[in-house]
Amino acid sequence: MGGLDFHLSRSWRVWGNGGVEFSDYEEESHIVESVNTGIGYTSRNTLLSLTYQRGLTSEIGIPGLLQSDIANASLGYRITRRIDAKLESYYYRSSEQNGDGLLKALLGGGGLEFALRRDLLMSMHAYYQHQQAYNFSSFENLGLNCFTGYLGFQYVFPALRRSGN
Repeated sequence: MGGLDFHLSRSWRVWGNGGVEFSDYEEESHIVESVNTGIGYTSRNTLLSLTYQRGLTSEIGIPGLLQSDIANASLGYRITRRIDAKLESYYYRSSEQNGDGLLKALLGGGGLEFALRRDLLMSMHAYYQHQQAYNFSSFENLGLNCFTGYLGFQYVFPALRRSGN
């Protein structure tokens, strides 16, 4: 795998890498190209990124290996020193390696992150997902609409200090 990463300015970055993915799934070998590229903007209070990925994936509930194209847009904003907000959206288009199956999915959502203390973070996120599958031999036109949310806590351990040399 190889890639390039360009920092166009202090705030703007463009990257891309590619390679080959190999999988041995159910006694069949699969070799496909792999791509990961994007553009990102970072400032003191704002984070924006647009990315594209291509490669092998697997999906819950769908037997088999899929080749997927994934587009992502993400926007983050620091509201205060202790509160960050984030919005995200994803579009997946996946196809069967050996067959006519096609999976399309659209996800969107976001959340808030609170610095409760210097070493303790709390995250609240909610996402909506719409997924539709077409022409899979193992089932008929599986559709999925779901809303998920989660609350999480993260503790950051302090750095270890080494006694002087």
